[in-house]
Parts: sequence; structure tokens; C-alpha cells
Amino acid sequence: IIGAALLILGRRVDPRTHPVLILSATVLLTVGIVNATSSIAALGFASLYVAIICDAAFVFSWAWGAVNTVFAVTMCMVSLAVRPDIPWWTGLVPAGVSLAVACCVGVLARIASDADIDALTGLVNKRGFDRSLDLEIARAGRIGTRPAIAVLNLDHFKLFNDSRGYADGDAELQRIADIWRKLLGPNRILA
Repeated sequence: IIGAALLILGRRVDPRTHPVLILSATVLLTVGIVNATSSIAALGFASLYVAIICDAAFVFSWAWGAVNTVFAVTMCMVSLAVRPDIPWWTGLVPAGVSLAVACCVGVLARIASDADIDALTGLVNKRGFDRSLDLEIARAGRIGTRPAIAVLNLDHFKLFNDSRGYADGDAELQRIADIWRKLLGPNRILA
């Protein structure tokens, strides 16, 4: 029922509810494993913890992803250990696989997100800007607003680099990025 509702509601679901939905899925899966009619069904359900952990590792910050992973792995071990027809150590396999997959997905997600970030300034790069612009235009179309774009140029920056050196040029770019980041606030995109 929850999955069907999420499919129907789609983008209208507030992203801040995502941790609650993941927690609910973990609890529901645990209840399903404990109440499964056979040990094979319980072990099959336990393999679904990987999907829950992948979602959390991909979407959440490291801290929230780690909390969710520990919770899901614990629930996996407990749900299989309380069943009298399954040895307690059987939960080590799905729990271990879930933990390994969470680490891999978390690292890969961070690498992918860093592809949109300029390493020098920490700002969104051209690729990230294009992606953010597309998302903002789509969002504006859905809610009936108009996004605004301001383009700034650092005139003669090549001369600055040539005269003062690239290290000073990099430091100046970082300083400018910090100033603009403070001026714009959290709901603006600076690229």
C-alpha cells in the first residue's frame, strides 16, 4: 500500500519524509521475516535489506546512511535469530552482503556527486549547473514560478593569473566563491 501510494504521489512527496519511509520499510520487512511461513521465505525476504540499505547509502549523508545501515543490519540479524527454524548465524550472510553493498554504493554515490562539484572552490561545476538548471526549470513549470539566473564574469582574470601566479589565482577564486556563497544563502545555486 505504501509503495503504491508513493508511485501515485511521485514528486509531491516531501524529500524530508524519506528517512521515515526507509525506517518504515525496514520495520515492515522485519515483521515480514519474523512472520514468514517458511524459513526459505524468511531468507528470501532478508535479501531485500540490500535494497533498503542501497537506497539509504545512495540518498542519505554518510551519518544517516550509517545509522540506517546499522539499524537494517541489526534488524536482519534479530529477525532471523528469533525464528526457531533458522540457526542464528544464518543472518550473517544477508547482513554481511548488505553491509558490503552499502559501503560500495555509498562510496560510488559520493564519487558521482563529486563529479558535479569543482574541486577548487567546492561550487557546482558546469555539469552540475546544467543539471541543477534543468531541475529548477522543471520545478518552476510544475509550481508556476520563474527561475532567475545571474551571470557574472571575472574580467581579465588571466592577467591576474599571469602576473601573480596560479596559486594566488586559485586562492582568489576560493575567496570570491566564499564571499558569494555567504551572500546568496542556502536556497540558491552558485556555480
